[in-house]
Amino acid sequence: GKLCERIEAQEGKHDERQHAECEGWRESDVVQQREGRGLRIVLPAQLLFVTDTATVAPQASTALAPMLAVMAAHRGLHVKLRAHTDAIGSLAFNEEFSRQRAAATAVWLQEHGVPGEAIEAQGMGEVAPLADNTTPAGRERNRRVELLLGPRP
Repeated sequence: GKLCERIEAQEGKHDERQHAECEGWRESDVVQQREGRGLRIVLPAQLLFVTDTATVAPQASTALAPMLAVMAAHRGLHVKLRAHTDAIGSLAFNEEFSRQRAAATAVWLQEHGVPGEAIEAQGMGEVAPLADNTTPAGRERNRRVELLLGPRP
């Protein structure tokens, strides 16, 4: 769609195979939207981590494959990775837990070919909820990793 076309336009190239890989998120329960000059992808934590841990789960490869393809096809991209938690537990615990998840995701990306200098990882804790933390559904929605893909700074 338009998001992938924008990345391609910035780089002055278009490749049908790479474009199809970029569109790979459409069929999943991942949210993507424009943000500035880039693309914001929101991945639910349950797609990426073993429950209640910062361990990247085997199914993460399915959720992250489209991003790996985009990063490989567009070497000039940078990813800001932001891990978020719900509000259960202390503020300090949630900040540390989100940092651990951000770091684990960054390591996973590097192990799968994304250059370390193209990744900026940050734990956000519970400070930027998307939903109400008083309901199980809201807490589940708040546990997430956001990937902001854009040109390297």
